[in-house]
Amino acid sequence: MVGLGTSCRDWGHMRLTWWLFVVLGCTDGTDTVTELEQQCAGEVGEPTAWLGTGAGGLFEELPLDAEVGLDVAPQGGFGVTVQVQTQGLRTDAPATVQLDTEIGGANSGSFTNEALFLFCRDDGRGTLGAGVAVGFDPDLYTSDNLDTLDGEVTDLVVRVTDERGVSATTRQTVTITLGGNP
Repeated sequence: MVGLGTSCRDWGHMRLTWWLFVVLGCTDGTDTVTELEQQCAGEVGEPTAWLGTGAGGLFEELPLDAEVGLDVAPQGGFGVTVQVQTQGLRTDAPATVQLDTEIGGANSGSFTNEALFLFCRDDGRGTLGAGVAVGFDPDLYTSDNLDTLDGEVTDLVVRVTDERGVSATTRQTVTITLGGNP
């Protein structure tokens, strides 16, 4: 006897449904991974990075051939302070950021910042907790000869590598102005 008003065929479907429920781990939906969680885990989108400006969660992408000023760089010397956003990298975790400047294709500064925290934004992109300075070699560019950089077309190259070893690299051509950011 199967049950009141239940045929053997119905009982077979109920057993199959119960078995699938158990095997597939069907739940009430509380364990469902959201698209935002997938983006923050670096599971969605090609690894990509953008350079821009902004603070406090604001981000404005640097326009092509932007004119930028110099700031004192925390690693010594001077550099261009930028904010970095990413896609396709694991966020809410530390990341390694490689910062390079190139003038005429030649390296003019190279610095690595390890364990910078890459936060997940509400739109699923990653953002560094603070801006970074893409710097010039402090042995080559000092306050005595800094004026040689005025008007110099420079490539800012930033590579962000997440804790899994997945990287996104961006290259932005800018013109240095010693009068500050326009």
